[in-house]
Amino acid sequence: MEPLQYADDFEFGRDYLGMNIVITGATGTIGSKLVEQFVDNFLPGQIKLALFCKEDDTLPAKVQSLCAVPVSDPNKWLYSYEVDFTNPLRTTTRIQQMLKELNGVVDCLFFCHGVLNFMGGLTSTVVEYDTVHKVNVRATMHFLSVCMPFLRMKKYDRDDRKGLPYDTPITSLKSITVLSSSAGEKPWPGHMIYNAAMAALNMLVRCSALENAPHGIRVNAVAPGCTRSERARINDEFKYAMNPSQN
Repeated sequence: MEPLQYADDFEFGRDYLGMNIVITGATGTIGSKLVEQFVDNFLPGQIKLALFCKEDDTLPAKVQSLCAVPVSDPNKWLYSYEVDFTNPLRTTTRIQQMLKELNGVVDCLFFCHGVLNFMGGLTSTVVEYDTVHKVNVRATMHFLSVCMPFLRMKKYDRDDRKGLPYDTPITSLKSITVLSSSAGEKPWPGHMIYNAAMAALNMLVRCSALENAPHGIRVNAVAPGCTRSERARINDEFKYAMNPSQN
């Protein structure tokens, strides 16, 4: 199968040009690929990209060098912030720092952070339950609550998409995308904590979409299923997640 050409499919140049974009989980498997697409397809002055991760020294060397440009430099377009999403005070400080450095302008949020937990009700603890929900659910809600007033500051309309045909459908350019999981819709044995967190996250997305629709902000979740990795191949519970009808 021919690999997707993301820059063409997503039409980055048209849809994100001039925007301030925030990505959490920037060093994760999916978040890092998203960062890579933006860094490879834009130049200084075209967008601003704010990256949140647990340890920013794990970002690719190219990204680290771009983030190291002083804030005072007018050509700076990449920003990185180390954050521990289990610590709400520290998280608030980092978000406020980001908003200050982006002059209070936020156009798109990509939530790619999260932690996995493959334990059922008999093998897990309350501490593990709290950690999974703090990172996957509470941190997303927390981030949204701080950034939402800034996302709602301006509505995009046709005039913001100059050069497009007149009959181009009017859609909001402001958006929130949340990385979820099919675990939030289908029960998996032995994954009680994680499935419950994903179900809560999906409902948070649905409610947020209704609340923000009047403000012209789109809110969606992407919910991939289990990946056929070596870890999944040798784990019976993963096998069920991939092929529940065969069990």
